[in-house]
Parts: sequence; C-alpha cells; structure tokens
Amino acid sequence: MEKLDEIRICIGGITFSVRAPGYDLRHDHNRLRYQPFLVFAEPEVFVQRHFEPFALPQQQLKIYNPFPDWTISKLDASYLFHIGDEMALFPEDFTQADIYSDKDVVGSGFSSFGYPFDQFMTIALLSQRQGTLIHACGVSDCGHGLLFAGVSGAGKSTIADFWKDKKDATILSDDRVIIRKIDGRFWMHGTPWHGDAELCSPEKAPLERIFFLNHARENKVEGIKWVDAASKLLVCSFPTLWDKKGMESTLGFIDELVREVPCCRLNFLPDKRIVDFVRDI
Repeated sequence: MEKLDEIRICIGGITFSVRAPGYDLRHDHNRLRYQPFLVFAEPEVFVQRHFEPFALPQQQLKIYNPFPDWTISKLDASYLFHIGDEMALFPEDFTQADIYSDKDVVGSGFSSFGYPFDQFMTIALLSQRQGTLIHACGVSDCGHGLLFAGVSGAGKSTIADFWKDKKDATILSDDRVIIRKIDGRFWMHGTPWHGDAELCSPEKAPLERIFFLNHARENKVEGIKWVDAASKLLVCSFPTLWDKKGMESTLGFIDELVREVPCCRLNFLPDKRIVDFVRDI
C-alpha cells in the first residue's frame, strides 16, 4: 500500500494541503480529529511537515512571547514560530508553512499539522480575509446560526449538550467557531477544535444572533449596547496580537459584526428548557 503523504482539510472555507514527504499520514494522530473536514478541493494554503532539525537564525526580531516556551519572531519577510523543540516558518500572507521538528517519529504516532500551528495559521489567515475565531458554541438550529459566546466555564459545552439531540440542529463546535463575512453576509463555520462536549461539524450557517452566556437562577435575555458587545466578543476572540495590521482588521471586523448581528446577554439556568426558551426569542 502506498503511503498517504498528503491530506486536504477545509476549515472555515479555507482549504489546506498538508504534506509530510516520506511519512504515512494515515498514522497521524490528528487524522481522526480532522476526518470530517477532509476534502478533495483545490488547496489555497500549503503546509509541509519536516521531521528534521531547523537551524535557528541568529538575526531575528522577537515580537511576541505569550508563554516561556512560545516565541514569535520576525525574520525578513517571514514569521518564525518557535515552541518547545518545534518551529514553523510562515510568509506574511500565511499561504504556506514549513514546520520542523528534530524528533525521529518513524514508526510512531505523530502530528503533521496540530496545535498550536493549525489554529495559529488559521487565525492569521482569517485576520486577512474578513473573519475571526471565537471562543463559543455554534448551533445551526433549523438552518439558523446561533452563537453562544463565553470564556472558559461560561456554559458552552452545557449548551451544546442540550442541543445535540434536537431535531434539525447541528453543533458546529462546542468551543471554537469561525465567523466570516462572505458576499455581504456573516457566516459561522464549525471547526475541529471542540471542547469538553467533543462536538464539531464542518458545516456552516448564516449567523443570525449572538448570545453572551451567563449562569443564572432563571432564563432571561437582556439587551446589550453594541460597544459592550464588541468588548465581550473581543475577549472571546483569538486576535493576532503579534501583528498590528491583523489586529486592526480584527477590531474592525468585530465592530461591524456586532452592529449588524443582534446581540444580547443570555442569563440561563443549566437545564434542557433553555433550548425552547431560546427558540421562542
């Protein structure tokens, strides 16, 4: 049997070609996670995995250091992302990536395109293509896109659990949802990056309402000013903090989003009645 050295993954309407020459991607331990997102479409972004050392250049400008072992540097017209014993090189438009590791993984499970490189690259691409990644549960309810945004512990996985068995409802993700504006309309897309409920889908739905989750003793909806909605959504977003231009684009996108899509605070009691409550709004 020939080795499978390329897979194509579509996330948020962006198709990635992932290659690992000399390795069989059937043994990639992320393959199961990406299985629903595999496609045969022509790729627009190209990722190549190298299981060999990469000589770290001496001349580099460190621009972002969110964790002790994570560093993003500027190298000529490229970005260099160094994490642990791995590093990745990206051009400024993020249409390709070369990911290096000095580990010998022959005969064992490996990751060709896993965390954090997959999300980092997607976030960067979205900042250039009228989109953003949001910490949220996304539900397509009879074709109506409902976004339940919140930080960790807000109840996203709880909401997903209540919706998952409902007729004509699809959980796009219980933790990370992509929002994009395409042809003048906001759409939300599922991602492979699920949360505790382990629910995700490659489908998309037109975004019709945004709820900011808040645990309460009763189900209640409260209005919210657009400036507060923008602030809350930014807190739940994954902006390009290392890139001023991308950050400005994300801020503008969120501002436009909350002005055009109805937003409210959803105080909810964590039981299944919340589904009918939301459907009656």
